[in-house]
Amino acid sequence: MIIRLSGGEINSALRLAETDFAPVKEKILDLLRSLATLNIEKLYNYVEDLAALYQEDVSQVQQIILSLCFWFRDALILKEQLNETELILKELTPEIRKFTTAFPNFDAYLASSSVDNCIDFINRNVYIKLALLNLFFNLNKAINAG
Repeated sequence: MIIRLSGGEINSALRLAETDFAPVKEKILDLLRSLATLNIEKLYNYVEDLAALYQEDVSQVQQIILSLCFWFRDALILKEQLNETELILKELTPEIRKFTTAFPNFDAYLASSSVDNCIDFINRNVYIKLALLNLFFNLNKAINAG
């Protein structure tokens, strides 16, 4: 996971190696629950929190957003019963399995392209709150597809 999040940058990988990912993983799970149920209040709080974090550390926001992309990628691998050794978020396999059971028609392509668009918006200095809101509503649509 560190290699994927670092984007192949050695300094970034070294910094990530010292990072405790437990809070990030818990945040991802809570965010996904909020997205699935379209809990507007919690989603708004996530937008505010991530926008504040963006002011401090853009790369950390990108890592959180990339983790969402990894989640949907891994969910597609499990859904299609592909090789589980390819999973990035291996430690979240039970939660991802629950997700694929609860949302068998999720649209992994829409989720992935929405994450890519959000990262592109961030890189182009688009208003962060707008980029995140757009991402969250697209991810809700991807989760509840079908």
